[in-house]
Amino acid sequence: MDTCLGKKRATHVTRFALWLHVCAELQSLYIKEKYCIRTISKVQAAPNKLFLITTSKRDRGGMMFSVTEMRTFELFSVPHITVLLLFGAVSIWMAVFRDVLRPHQSFIKWTLVSILVLSEISAQIWVITTNQWELGNLPLHLCSISTFIAIFLFFNPNKKAFYLLFFIGFLPPILSMVTPEVFYQFPHYRFIKYFLHHSAIAWSVLYFILYEGYRVPKKAVLTGFLLLNLLAVPIFFVNLLLDTNFFYLADPTESKTILSFFGSGIWYYINLEIAALLLFFLTYLPMGILEKRKRERKRG
Repeated sequence: MDTCLGKKRATHVTRFALWLHVCAELQSLYIKEKYCIRTISKVQAAPNKLFLITTSKRDRGGMMFSVTEMRTFELFSVPHITVLLLFGAVSIWMAVFRDVLRPHQSFIKWTLVSILVLSEISAQIWVITTNQWELGNLPLHLCSISTFIAIFLFFNPNKKAFYLLFFIGFLPPILSMVTPEVFYQFPHYRFIKYFLHHSAIAWSVLYFILYEGYRVPKKAVLTGFLLLNLLAVPIFFVNLLLDTNFFYLADPTESKTILSFFGSGIWYYINLEIAALLLFFLTYLPMGILEKRKRERKRG
């Protein structure tokens, strides 16, 4: 009898020791950003499947914020086309049903402010916590400048500030979503943040036009172009000083985007200027048509 009890105790002690070993291994691998598939291969003797299933669910959440996983983005893949369609649908919804949505204007405003603020803050938190932060992560890119102008306008109405936001915060974010500089596939945090952030910038411009009544005169095309160049000059020297690529003035993006076709050297800057001016005129075109119809109605 004592022998049987001794064997049972030894079995329990062995199982308990194995559990401690499994827990230690899983905790260590989790901290090092390893994943459950690798964990299972290392601790195949784990006796409790429920524990491994729970860990697997937690690791799937961790993959959303991983640096190395889910780097499988494909241009015009199903997730990419889906977010573009969602952006278009929400934009049309904001325009077509603006009279219905006007009583909820405050909710729309604070939703956009929240998305813009959280996008900038969470981006900094992610690169810091994943040990990726560098000078190039400073919020001096065009989308960040657009974000700060939009947030400023939500609290301080300013027509001249809107002129610049109108030209750099509407078509550029849309073009950035069509040919994005993103490497992570849905549902990774970077994928969600990139498209939601750029969408919110463009939606903010629509909000100011549709719900706040902002308009842009024709002369603002050249005014906005000059303001952008005034911003670009110090940014150019910041890039030289810090070896960064804000406004993509140092070179095109790493991934394949429209800027990849702009050449190199002096031609890159010439093409940037030409493209920016054409983009400003193209952006103003719907506004010009809207203002023309408004003047015709007044005459009538």
